[in-house]
Amino acid sequence: MPNLYYCKLTDKKYSDATIKANLSKAYKEHYLFEPSGACEGCGVEDGVCSAHIVGKARCKTLHIVSMIWNPVNFFRSCYRCNNCVENVESLEILELKNYDHVKYVLELYDPERASKLPG
Repeated sequence: MPNLYYCKLTDKKYSDATIKANLSKAYKEHYLFEPSGACEGCGVEDGVCSAHIVGKARCKTLHIVSMIWNPVNFFRSCYRCNNCVENVESLEILELKNYDHVKYVLELYDPERASKLPG
């Protein structure tokens, strides 16, 4: 039997396969030109991946699984900006062009990590 992850936002349980399918669908609907496009964090480098503001594993731990495929929680990113979002204590995170959005999402869905933001 597969692992099921409870989501308090939807009051449902999701398997890894369902999570992966929902995320794939969300990427296709959200990104017009996946995977190419400008990084939303720095605007300069090619966005080659998606950065999750609240990481996928953390979403499972916090029981907010549906945030994994919610476009509010991810953005087109280069590897550098993806690393910045993963390391919320770094001063580099303040340089992100979408820092206000990152901070908003963290404060709303992961206050513990939000409290570690610099400044």
